[in-house]
Amino acid sequence: MNNKRIFFSVIAINISLLSCGVQNIPVIEENKLESSIKIESNKNISLKGFEIKDFGFRKNVHEGNEQDEDEDEDFKDLDEKDRKYEKEWNYDHKPTLKIDDVLLDNKSILKTGTSEIKGDFSKDKNIDLTIKGKFRTWKPIRQKDMIFSYQTGLYQQSIVGNRPVVRVLLDDSIIFSYLSANENEIKVRLNSKYIPEFYLKGLHKLTLEARKYFTDTLIKVGEPEPVANLFPKITKIEVLKDKKNKPVNLKLTGSNFMMYYRFSHSTIDGVSVFGHQTNILSDGTFESIVHIPSPEKFDMSKKHTINYATPFGVTFKEF
Repeated sequence: MNNKRIFFSVIAINISLLSCGVQNIPVIEENKLESSIKIESNKNISLKGFEIKDFGFRKNVHEGNEQDEDEDEDFKDLDEKDRKYEKEWNYDHKPTLKIDDVLLDNKSILKTGTSEIKGDFSKDKNIDLTIKGKFRTWKPIRQKDMIFSYQTGLYQQSIVGNRPVVRVLLDDSIIFSYLSANENEIKVRLNSKYIPEFYLKGLHKLTLEARKYFTDTLIKVGEPEPVANLFPKITKIEVLKDKKNKPVNLKLTGSNFMMYYRFSHSTIDGVSVFGHQTNILSDGTFESIVHIPSPEKFDMSKKHTINYATPFGVTFKEF
């Protein structure tokens, strides 16, 4: 498959890939907000990772940007004590959420900073960040507001929903764990193992969310540790059905899936479909959920083909 072109439905990513997978790593050209991202093959690029420049993330410069969320959803799964505590927060006043700097080993990793994140896909490597700024929520940030736990057997998981209520995210999907927090400083940690996003070099979005408010900035991801292969592979497909026994999603099992759904693209029988969530198990197995297009018309008695593409390669499988 030479220079196979794939057009991403959400942000129209145009990829040129070679059949040898990551043997010729492409360069992601600079792009503007909401515009296409063009990836060209380049034989001179290191096997360690992509170059990525201004990846087209939304940049929010206001303090306390409001998200479209149903406030009642924030409380539905809380016990009575926590519900009472959190309903006492004064939602009539916007919080102050402002990121002034992001430090790694006491060096800035902002666009104008002197340092950058260097991930490692193959082994455990903690990335500890210190976020400086103003973080005044309705009440002081508690450890309980930021901590979370994975189900047994999960190593990483892209985040959907509205928990935890205060969180720090990379690329809108990868959550950092809590170390400490006060009004001027938040310390968080992320293990880079099994996360392909750290092999997209350049600017990535870091977001702080507090309830339905958020602020974000761009941080630098640099040259990662070498890895043998990030080519995606699907080994198993499971059709997920709703309560009425109608097919709604596909669960893909395999390797090297992207955590952030906009860094991948899937088609089912040639029709573009949206990704939803990716899990990484403790043994390095990846699971990813993609939506079935027009579920009411999906014929389970026929053979279907899914194509799954990332910046590192393309794979397909019949089911």
